[in-house]
Parts: sequence; structure tokens; C-alpha cells
Amino acid sequence: MEQFDALLAQTIDSTLGLRCTMFGYQYSEILRSLMCAYLCGGSCIEDVTNHLMEHLSLHLTVQHVIPQKGTVMEVDNRVLVGVVRPSHRRGYEKSFLNQSATLYYTGAKFPSTIALQDLHYFLPYIKGKGIRDVYEIVRMRTITGKEAKQDEGADATDDLRLAFELRFSRQLYKEYRMIDVLQMKDLTFLDTTFSDIDGYVSSGI
Repeated sequence: MEQFDALLAQTIDSTLGLRCTMFGYQYSEILRSLMCAYLCGGSCIEDVTNHLMEHLSLHLTVQHVIPQKGTVMEVDNRVLVGVVRPSHRRGYEKSFLNQSATLYYTGAKFPSTIALQDLHYFLPYIKGKGIRDVYEIVRMRTITGKEAKQDEGADATDDLRLAFELRFSRQLYKEYRMIDVLQMKDLTFLDTTFSDIDGYVSSGI
């Protein structure tokens, strides 16, 4: 925490101002304690907004970036469209066809421009068919190529990739709809929203 005190403490207190002059803790000390708890594996860090919102909201700079109580924010759920590729994993492709898929894994590379924390839903793109079904992204984790493909052969690799644990939500379209794969990143992924997805659907399909 010496680096925190040397590099961040003064900046935090000079920006937010002094929280107290005689007794109590400064903002930098509170944030340092929270950081220590987090880095040490703490699983019960009290809600920062419950304890600091009243004080932070008084600061002019912070007033414009922290939503006040009662504020309604509309956020369009982001959707990841991903191509379902052939796999050694038993029943992998079939599970997306019969709406029973619980896992989708990427290749060894994933576009850094896609903000994972903003993704809520997944639409599998089936080659030769297109998109139809919506899955809720339950959890994201890393997985090795060997674990993803359930492949123990000589070509099995331990390279890491992303795995999305899924739960079927609904059908977006009654029938499969083709989309322009040339607009997909690496011809594999499309980061969009439900309100914009129709703009990628090929006309006449």
C-alpha cells in the first residue's frame, strides 16, 4: 500500500477534499481499506455507495457522474452474436439447434473492442441458417481448448479462450434469419443491441 499512499492518496484527497479535520478518516484512507480488503480476497465489502454517496454527491465533479437516488437509467441490453463452429465437444452444435445449449466458447482470440461487462445476451449464428434464438449470458469464465472441445487427442491444446455459460431465453425470430457476416468482427462476432440487430439482417431472407 506504500505505492497507493505515494501515488493516489494525495490525488484522491485533493480532488474530493478533506472529509474531516480532526477525527475520522479521509476519503483516501477509506478507499485504501476497501482496496486492501478486495486484494486480500475479502468477500464482504460493504457497499461504497451506502457510506460515501452522501459525501461524494456534495463534490461538484462527482455530482455529474454519480446517478442520484431515484434516477432512472435506460440501458439497452447488449447482445453478442457469435458463429457456432464445428467442435469435437459432444452435441455442441446440436444443442444450439434444439435450444438446449448451456455453453458457448470462443477461439483463442477474442476482439478487445468488445466490452464483456456490457454483454447480457447471446445469439448463436448457425452457418447456413443464421440467427434465431436468444440466450441469457449467466456467467463468463476462461477455459482451455482441451476442456472446451473435450478433446484428449494429440492436437488438444491448453490455450485459453472465453466460455459463456448460457440459459435459453426465447426466440427472437420465428424462423432463422441470415445476417451479413462481413460486418462481424473477425467474421465471427457482432456486438450490438436488440434495437439495432434488424439492421444487420439480410433483406429478403
